Amino acid sequence: MHNDRWETIQRLFEAALELKPDQIDEFLARECRGDADLEREVRSLLDADAREGGLLDIQAEDLLPAAEPAFRPNTVIGEYRIIKQLGTGGMGTVYLAERADDDFHQNVALKIVRRGMNSEEILRRFRMERQILAGLNHPNIARLFDGGMTESGIPYFTLEYIDGENIDVYCDKYYLTVRERLEKFLTVCDAVEYAQRNLIVHRDLKPGNIQVTDDGTVKLLDFGIAKLLDADGGFDIQADMTRTGVRLLTPRYASPEQILAKPVTTASDVYALGVILYELLTGSQPYAITKNQSAREVEDVICTTEPQKPSISIGRIIGEDGSIFSQEATEKTAEKRRTTPAKLKRQLTGDIDTICLTALKKEPERRYQSAGEMARDIRLHLEGRPITARPDSLAYRTRKFIGRYRFPMAAALVLILTVTTLTVYYTINLARERDRARIEAQKAQQVADFMIELFQSADPNNSKGDEITARELLESGAARIEQDLAGEPEIQATLMKTIGSVYQQLGQYEKAEPFYNKCLALQIQAYGEKHPEVAATYSDIGVLMYDLGDLDSSETLYRKAYEIDTMIFGNNDTIVATDLNNIATALRANGEDDEAEKLLRSCLAVRLHIFGEDHLDVAHTMNHLGRLVAQKGNTEEGEDFLRRGLIIRRKLLGNENYEVTASLGALAGLLRSKGDHEGAIEAYEEALAIMTKLTGREHSYVGGLMSSLANAYNDLEKYDTALALFTDAKDILTKSLPASHPNQAYVYVGMGLSLTYLNRFDEAEEALRRGVETRRKGLPEGHWMTGVAESCLGLCLMKEHKFEEAETSLVAGYTLLYNHFGIDNRITQKALQRIVELYELWGKEDKAAEYAALLN
Repeated sequence: MHNDRWETIQRLFEAALELKPDQIDEFLARECRGDADLEREVRSLLDADAREGGLLDIQAEDLLPAAEPAFRPNTVIGEYRIIKQLGTGGMGTVYLAERADDDFHQNVALKIVRRGMNSEEILRRFRMERQILAGLNHPNIARLFDGGMTESGIPYFTLEYIDGENIDVYCDKYYLTVRERLEKFLTVCDAVEYAQRNLIVHRDLKPGNIQVTDDGTVKLLDFGIAKLLDADGGFDIQADMTRTGVRLLTPRYASPEQILAKPVTTASDVYALGVILYELLTGSQPYAITKNQSAREVEDVICTTEPQKPSISIGRIIGEDGSIFSQEATEKTAEKRRTTPAKLKRQLTGDIDTICLTALKKEPERRYQSAGEMARDIRLHLEGRPITARPDSLAYRTRKFIGRYRFPMAAALVLILTVTTLTVYYTINLARERDRARIEAQKAQQVADFMIELFQSADPNNSKGDEITARELLESGAARIEQDLAGEPEIQATLMKTIGSVYQQLGQYEKAEPFYNKCLALQIQAYGEKHPEVAATYSDIGVLMYDLGDLDSSETLYRKAYEIDTMIFGNNDTIVATDLNNIATALRANGEDDEAEKLLRSCLAVRLHIFGEDHLDVAHTMNHLGRLVAQKGNTEEGEDFLRRGLIIRRKLLGNENYEVTASLGALAGLLRSKGDHEGAIEAYEEALAIMTKLTGREHSYVGGLMSSLANAYNDLEKYDTALALFTDAKDILTKSLPASHPNQAYVYVGMGLSLTYLNRFDEAEEALRRGVETRRKGLPEGHWMTGVAESCLGLCLMKEHKFEEAETSLVAGYTLLYNHFGIDNRITQKALQRIVELYELWGKEDKAAEYAALLN
């Protein structure tokens, strides 16, 4: 079957799956247009999907045309002689081959495109796999030896021949213990981490692609559907086999984003590693996927169903009617790990449960962000140290300490007093933990029940056919929280904060504020003032106040959170570092740059020490610090921070994310200050496109980016283009922000400049005066940004020949900028130049010379 024919069949098959059964006949008659063979092929797929449980259970290569072996034994290809065929995949056939010359003996695996599959798409991906392998040099990744073309022009390559077994088969065959399996798995993580550091996502990690030789060496195979996150090798990094309609994946190990054909990241490979580890340790699958399930049911299981903890999945068997537990299977699983069922359960409970379930989170951003992060937690567990994916309670850290030093502790426990004290302490502590866990479970269940009942109100059976919007659900939920959950302050607080957060994300800041305040009051009632939950809410309200432009209140709230968190966690803690970052943000917005820089550098040091560089919190601080130091004149260090932060965010989050747009916007601002206006416009436009896709057009973030882009066009003297953008930005910000918000001034000042240079002075003056007034009201007295607005107003007045008024505004603006930045700053010098131009135009040569002497 030609590949184009398969594309048509696949397209019609997927479209037919969306239809009701009584609509399919008419659909096929219309689309197939009398092509009986085409209709028969589509119906056969529909029958298979209904009969066998869905095509998600079928490998992509099973859907491709079968082929006879293209090359028989003793066929010579390049320098190699075929011995036998080893296997056939979606793109290529793999043979065991040997050197054809007599110089030395070497067995290799020779991979060549399958007969009948040499389309441009297949050849491109085949060459891409060869290119990827050529760039990898790791002892646990099968090495590429050679490559070339057959006489008929089909590419092939040879790689290290691995005579081994699937990792799960090997572990069971040699009865590896849980610890030995974890150590073997760490080798896999190291190989995957190496590929990820080289910006490669494997996308098809499964036991069959992880071979272990008789001597225990682990080898990672088959990069045939790997994806490059970035590349400079000259080949198309965006190309993907999904364009042909075939999703090359193994559903049992595929992440939700792969199942849904969404962008993949390094976290997608982490998900597959989570499935593999789960199976290595428990002998069972994370999900109960049966042969009787349809494709959509399988998709629903993978994308929405939470997996059971590994510790309670031992001995689970997936049958045709679902999962059951077999005592025989449980005992056999434990035996294969050289232990008993009870001991195996204890070994998996706690850290291992947490590690596996963290890797299997539905949302990529909630998983480990790389194989290295996952490996680090496994190593910490094996060393008896606290893992990062688990809350660091005192009891947990203490248990880990005792576990790590159990023999010295055993000697110390000879002292009867110590034994008694510790026994009492741990008995009380464990009882508290048990009670706390029970309460948290009850709270979680009550929250879940409430949310389910709330969303059931949108069911057509309950809403009587009326369409209920998300905002109506929020309003309905808010009313019911106070009525239905009276006497449950902790649950009320959780739900109030959730609703406030949703309103904030929608840009409806004033609606969010009362919900956050109610949440805070309820938390103080439930926990008292000095509690981490209370501190977190102070911080959340601080962010909201910042968005509303109330910078003084924002800083005050951030400092309250910092005071509580330092009392509870000490200084060198991630939460405290976040508080420092927040305070610095408010200080910078208030013009206190030196203190802000000091706090940001402290925050960055703490975060680098705890996380290393590849972490989102590190990128967040780098972004703020880069903007600040660049603004203060150190553009080289500022650009370094901004670019490093952007690289981290793209690597961990992909492109379509709020934080990536923040980095792009900050970098664009720096490029503007360096005079790279084209580069600034490119970065702003990318950020604007991403943000619009994420939030929709009517969001303050979109308006802000649009305003920044317009300023960049002002720099290029494209004033008409800038004015059109400012007009759109003004409409958006007027709807999404309070009238007095300082960010409104960006539009008024920028629009005023565009109008000034277009000689539309009356409109320009009106916009600029409004910008000055908005900043005077919304920012502290003497703020440098008020100085920028004053200087721009002075420019407009100067061009109108209103020299006395222009002098007042220009000198006032220059004075504010000089007081903040000093004389050598780029912004100060620009304001100074305008004063010189004023006096020259006014004919006051002495004044012009006086100020000209200050220019760099």
